[in-house]
Amino acid sequence: MRLTREIEAEQTKLLRQHEAYERGINSLETYQANIGRIRAETAKSRTEQDGLQSLQHLTSQKAAAIGKLVASFRDFDTLWNAMELDERKMILRSIIKEIRAGNEKVEIDFIL
Repeated sequence: MRLTREIEAEQTKLLRQHEAYERGINSLETYQANIGRIRAETAKSRTEQDGLQSLQHLTSQKAAAIGKLVASFRDFDTLWNAMELDERKMILRSIIKEIRAGNEKVEIDFIL
């Protein structure tokens, strides 16, 4: 919301600077500097807003993907039992980095 307000306020800010210049309140140099600053601030706000929208889109895509993954695991036992040994090995090798056994314990490092 803040970014949207800042972007929408650009025209008002530019108009005020133009009026101040026409009335002789600001010099040409000050007017140009203020116009440049306002446009730069608005461009920065637009970039930030675009980044947040992209992040929001990615977040919703990720949530949908996680939802599908969770749904597929609900019936994992049935799927696992129906798989061939080679398919099971392939899945385990894709998620397990290393298995260490010794001293009466087993340690498993997963790929994250």
